Amino acid sequence: MTTTPKDLLDVYSRRCLALEADTSIGGQRVSRVLDHLKEEHGLPQVIGTDNGPEFRSRHMDQWAYKNGVKLHFIKPETPTQNAFIESLNSQIRKRLLNVHWFHDLEEVRAHAETWRTIYNTIKRHGSLNKQTPEQYATHARLRLPSLGMSSNQPNAWSD
Repeated sequence: MTTTPKDLLDVYSRRCLALEADTSIGGQRVSRVLDHLKEEHGLPQVIGTDNGPEFRSRHMDQWAYKNGVKLHFIKPETPTQNAFIESLNSQIRKRLLNVHWFHDLEEVRAHAETWRTIYNTIKRHGSLNKQTPEQYATHARLRLPSLGMSSNQPNAWSD
């Protein structure tokens, strides 16, 4: 069985907001995940993405327009323009997909959610002053009002 993971990262805090696994993930599925995240986190002004068909679809274009979110596509064949998500993808491959033999999609999804939780709440990041992404995001929300900025709308996400 070949699974396709699709992850969504808050570029500022490095939180992995979603980690979906399936045999194929299209634009409608991506928009459902984004709608769920909208309820939980609000929506960013920009979602940076590669040029995959799930983001280039008419459905995603309509979703972005309806929600006032700009889809920013990186230049083809330049994954370094999306370096944070490429780093996350590498960690997902090394620490999740390459170390388990999965029997079915439900097992993949369960392991993926556990991995995402550990990544966000236990794993400390040097780039975040040795804090977890959740700790960093919490401290950032506390600092933003004192800087005259809104804490309820993230700036950018990356797929």
